[in-house]
Amino acid sequence: MADPLSDAARPLIDLIDTLRSHGVQQDLPLPQIAVMGDQSAGKSSVLEMISGVPFPRGTGLVTRCAAQLIMKRTPPGSPWKATATVSWARDQPKEAGVVPNAAALTEKIELLTKVLCDASAGSFSTDSIVIEMSSPDVPDLTLLDLPG
Repeated sequence: MADPLSDAARPLIDLIDTLRSHGVQQDLPLPQIAVMGDQSAGKSSVLEMISGVPFPRGTGLVTRCAAQLIMKRTPPGSPWKATATVSWARDQPKEAGVVPNAAALTEKIELLTKVLCDASAGSFSTDSIVIEMSSPDVPDLTLLDLPG
């Protein structure tokens, strides 16, 4: 059964994602929800509970670059699909690409975080990881996990 609200929301969420990718949020406030807290306070765990995506966890500094998760709900019976890329002007690293299943997302985020932080020669990177995921079991939602 189609959900009229979800069907109406998807084009708007796509528009917001496009505007955000062009940096429009610098001049125009775009709708967003913020999860704030001290380092290791569980912000990524909150995002994981909302999205169902297993973000890397640990003690100390875990989130060292931004990770944008773009989730798109697909019709029932559609396969789970995801790709992970980095947002930089260079060629995509060999670690980027198709993610075979939800369980592999954590490792993919960890690998790409290492690539980004190694490339910036620091503890943090100003570049970000972009994960595009589609499934009948996810909400139409975009999340951004920031370092800190």
